[in-house]
Amino acid sequence: MHRIASFFILSGFCFWMGCTYSTTKTNGTIDSESRTKIKNLTDRLIVEIYRGDVHKVTELYSDTLKKKFGNTTAKFVATIKSVLISTKYTFANEYLASNSEIGKTGTIDKKFTGGDYILKFPTKTKETYIALVVPEGKENQVLLTCIYGKFGEDWKLTALWASDYSFYGKNALEYYKQAQEKLAKGNLVEALSDANMSELVLSPAGEYFIYLKNEEIKAFVKSTLNKTKKKLHMPLDVGQIKTVPKIFNLGFVPTKDGICPIVAYVSKVNFSDTIALKDENNQLKEIIRSVLPGVTENKKCVYFRAYSELPEKKKEVNTYTFMVRPMDTLQTH
Repeated sequence: MHRIASFFILSGFCFWMGCTYSTTKTNGTIDSESRTKIKNLTDRLIVEIYRGDVHKVTELYSDTLKKKFGNTTAKFVATIKSVLISTKYTFANEYLASNSEIGKTGTIDKKFTGGDYILKFPTKTKETYIALVVPEGKENQVLLTCIYGKFGEDWKLTALWASDYSFYGKNALEYYKQAQEKLAKGNLVEALSDANMSELVLSPAGEYFIYLKNEEIKAFVKSTLNKTKKKLHMPLDVGQIKTVPKIFNLGFVPTKDGICPIVAYVSKVNFSDTIALKDENNQLKEIIRSVLPGVTENKKCVYFRAYSELPEKKKEVNTYTFMVRPMDTLQTH
């Protein structure tokens, strides 16, 4: 499974440059000529990314974008190409903004987006066209935020951003709603799983695309994790194993096998002794269902990540990752 692990931005955009007033048209209210031109340009963009033709992609850039970020396009194209399975795509939404000033920050208000999010964008020209593009994907879908500026009669890309938008057909708000429902039923582990997934796709276009429930979701994830840790008695010394590994965290990640848990623990074993590390992990695998009840339920795989010590910011620690698939290889105790 390919993920867009980090954001890639091609723009000279900063939010300190002040705001401007924009009048906005959306989707079917946009004139047909502009929509057709943007559709044709976006067709070209997706096709050339799929082909891996960096030169053809940069032909769609404005001069400023080409000068400032043309040399990063190869990495951008390679990353997006890795998640495309065809040249098919849909427009999640389209916006045409007429800006009162150039060189400022424009905003698409929630009343134009259905009330779920707002958009911020650089006003490089008097008219800005924002196309939220979702290429066809498998387990995950990427959101391409294509921002076009009008130069004379021609539209050119003035900014381009890509990041994960949804997994297994659900976006951040859908996973958040699902997590709330599971939490209300007392299913903490499954609630945490969905909360983690919501957070993974919470910023599909960084500072351009802002869910109105952004902070609410982050607080929910933190609260649900704390509740889950308390229920599972983390940090937990696993005394059934001679080396007494300490489980300190639980997370969930999307994979081709579905959403899988990651059990993080500190090991006292010398990390240069991989045989001893594997032996300790094998013992942990055998009892994980009794040590962390419910964590592996309905999961096709589980990851274990051993740490030489508790991880801290700005400090590197040794890690070793193990995976179990299929889950029926785990023992039931």
